[in-house]
Amino acid sequence: MDIIDRKIQLTELLELIRSVLDEKQYDIFYGRIFHDMTLQSLANEYNCCIERIRQIEALSLKRIRKALSNHPEIVNDFKMEFNV
Repeated sequence: MDIIDRKIQLTELLELIRSVLDEKQYDIFYGRIFHDMTLQSLANEYNCCIERIRQIEALSLKRIRKALSNHPEIVNDFKMEFNV
Protein backbone atom coordinates (compact mmCIF):
# COMPACT_ATOMS: atom_id res chain seq x y z
CA MET A 1 0.00 0.00 0.00
CA ASP A 2 1.45 3.36 -0.95
CA ILE A 3 1.55 6.63 0.96
CA ILE A 4 -1.50 8.05 -0.84
CA ASP A 5 -3.64 5.07 0.18
CA ARG A 6 -2.45 5.46 3.78
CA LYS A 7 -3.38 9.14 3.77
CA ILE A 8 -6.83 8.31 2.41
CA GLN A 9 -7.33 5.67 5.12
CA LEU A 10 -6.18 8.05 7.85
CA THR A 11 -8.48 10.76 6.50
CA GLU A 12 -11.44 8.35 6.49
CA LEU A 13 -10.64 7.29 10.04
CA LEU A 14 -10.39 10.87 11.28
CA GLU A 15 -13.66 11.77 9.54
CA LEU A 16 -15.36 8.85 11.28
CA ILE A 17 -13.92 9.92 14.64
CA ARG A 18 -14.93 13.54 14.08
CA SER A 19 -18.48 12.43 13.23
CA VAL A 20 -18.99 10.66 16.58
CA LEU A 21 -17.36 13.26 18.86
CA ASP A 22 -18.40 16.78 19.64
CA GLU A 23 -15.88 19.58 19.07
CA LYS A 24 -14.45 19.59 22.59
CA GLN A 25 -14.11 15.80 22.70
CA TYR A 26 -12.40 15.79 19.30
CA ASP A 27 -10.00 18.58 20.30
CA ILE A 28 -9.02 16.71 23.46
CA PHE A 29 -8.63 13.42 21.60
CA TYR A 30 -6.60 15.08 18.83
CA GLY A 31 -4.43 16.95 21.32
CA ARG A 32 -3.66 13.81 23.31
CA ILE A 33 -2.97 11.58 20.29
CA PHE A 34 -1.34 13.87 17.74
CA HIS A 35 0.23 16.60 19.87
CA ASP A 36 1.18 14.59 22.98
CA MET A 37 -0.59 17.14 25.18
CA THR A 38 -0.77 16.25 28.85
CA LEU A 39 -3.96 16.10 30.87
CA GLN A 40 -2.68 19.16 32.76
CA SER A 41 -2.07 21.23 29.64
CA LEU A 42 -5.54 20.40 28.31
CA ALA A 43 -7.09 21.16 31.71
CA ASN A 44 -5.40 24.56 31.66
CA GLU A 45 -6.60 25.21 28.11
CA TYR A 46 -10.22 24.31 28.94
CA ASN A 47 -10.12 25.82 32.43
CA CYS A 48 -11.18 22.65 34.21
CA CYS A 49 -9.59 19.95 36.33
CA ILE A 50 -7.45 17.06 35.10
CA GLU A 51 -10.13 14.57 36.17
CA ARG A 52 -12.69 16.20 33.87
CA ILE A 53 -10.30 15.94 30.91
CA ARG A 54 -9.71 12.27 31.76
CA GLN A 55 -13.48 11.67 31.85
CA ILE A 56 -13.97 13.38 28.48
CA GLU A 57 -11.12 11.35 27.02
CA ALA A 58 -12.61 8.08 28.37
CA LEU A 59 -16.04 8.91 26.94
CA SER A 60 -14.47 9.81 23.60
CA LEU A 61 -12.59 6.52 23.41
CA LYS A 62 -15.79 4.63 24.23
CA ARG A 63 -17.62 6.40 21.39
CA ILE A 64 -14.74 5.77 18.98
CA ARG A 65 -14.65 2.05 19.85
CA LYS A 66 -18.39 1.79 19.26
CA ALA A 67 -18.14 3.58 15.91
CA LEU A 68 -15.26 1.39 14.81
CA SER A 69 -17.16 -1.75 15.76
CA ASN A 70 -19.80 -0.64 13.25
CA HIS A 71 -17.12 -0.22 10.54
CA PRO A 72 -14.99 -3.37 10.66
CA GLU A 73 -13.60 -2.72 7.17
CA ILE A 74 -11.66 0.30 8.48
CA VAL A 75 -10.30 -1.68 11.42
CA ASN A 76 -9.33 -4.63 9.22
CA ASP A 77 -7.52 -2.37 6.73
CA PHE A 78 -5.42 -0.85 9.53
CA LYS A 79 -4.71 -4.22 11.11
CA MET A 80 -3.47 -5.57 7.79
CA GLU A 81 -1.42 -2.48 7.01
CA PHE A 82 0.28 -2.18 10.41
CA ASN A 83 0.38 -5.88 11.35
CA VAL A 84 -1.63 -5.31 14.51
